[in-house]
Amino acid sequence: VPLVASCCMSKSKTESVVETRDGRRLVRLPSVVRALDMDRSSIWRIRRRGWLRVTNIGGRLFCTQTDLNEFIRRARRGDFARRNLDPKTRQLMGAS
Repeated sequence: VPLVASCCMSKSKTESVVETRDGRRLVRLPSVVRALDMDRSSIWRIRRRGWLRVTNIGGRLFCTQTDLNEFIRRARRGDFARRNLDPKTRQLMGAS
């Protein structure tokens, strides 16, 4: 049974948003990159750390709209923020 029921086509004729039969919206990763205004490598690191879940469908990466909204909410709250280390001393910057 196919998971995808219908899709919305963007101007470039590639699927950017796909709706599943159960009503979930899947967003293609290039659209996520544009929406978050981040570099592809940053999104890759975010995925690798498990902060944003993705699904591979037919060789294309998608994330659910719900997961994307949750990531944005947590990022605004500062859940992913961390203190910067001084590259020379490997200690927290500004710490005495």
